[in-house]
Amino acid sequence: MFASLSPHDPSWAAAFATEKLALAKALGPDALEVHHFGSTAIPGILAKPILDILVACTCLQAVDTRNAQMQQLGYEALGAFGLPGRRYFRKLGVNGQRSHHVQIYATGTPVGITALRRHLAFRNYLRAHPHIASEYSALKANIIANGPVSTAAYCDAKDSFVSATERAALAWADRQPRVARLISLGQAMAIRHPVLRPDAPRCVVAVPGDAQAQHFGVFSCDVLVSTGSLFDTDNGAQFRKLATLPAFQGKGAGSLLLGHLIEAARARNAPRLWCNARLSARGFYENHGLHICSAFYVKDGIDYAQMAIKL
Repeated sequence: MFASLSPHDPSWAAAFATEKLALAKALGPDALEVHHFGSTAIPGILAKPILDILVACTCLQAVDTRNAQMQQLGYEALGAFGLPGRRYFRKLGVNGQRSHHVQIYATGTPVGITALRRHLAFRNYLRAHPHIASEYSALKANIIANGPVSTAAYCDAKDSFVSATERAALAWADRQPRVARLISLGQAMAIRHPVLRPDAPRCVVAVPGDAQAQHFGVFSCDVLVSTGSLFDTDNGAQFRKLATLPAFQGKGAGSLLLGHLIEAARARNAPRLWCNARLSARGFYENHGLHICSAFYVKDGIDYAQMAIKL
């Protein structure tokens, strides 16, 4: 198979938007985020006319139960396809050529978080740095300038540039402001489970009232890295199940999330915000204005106290 490049086509974005809806229906609630990535997602550069789609899911086992639905959309289910921790699907267009590639990773797993951040950081970095995107496009043009080149040779020829740019993109992404916003319960559970109780069934990290609660997440480079949930109680708003992926602990994600929870509780006119806090995290909560307001107690061998902030 030979590499074929096309100028950027603005219709690719619309085609992705249509496919995103179809994929969300086929994969169901276990599809948490669906992203357009790769060269067709970067304006102004040459690209193979194939839509690359990246999906963050709750778990790969859930995706495996949806192969029939994906096949109904025209996709071929290829399993990990050489990369453990991934599910890969591809579709052919009406011309018999590949038209769509879908890669799916589980949010919250080391493999998943690495792949999601790498792909999205590369995309965002080139979108934010058009001159580097232009260099990438020129490199592609140069590779095929002297005639047909196999897909493998084409990938090898740009590997050095891609690898160096990925490193720069990840370093750049680490310097970008993180974003906190509302998320779904499924997204919250996808982080809670591997962070809080990876050794237990997923249902163990569910909380009564989850369906009525508001769930918030912090995103780094469009990847969910920290979550917490806000509940209405007779004693004000309570936040529960703060969870941050290990790679992002101690880097400000938890602080951004707690600040967002405080503002969300204030917006609901709650008289106070409280939590059942591990005493080992007492300093973290005190730095955000919470104070101990109950006697200490022990649960499962861990020291706790109720901490609160008046709003």
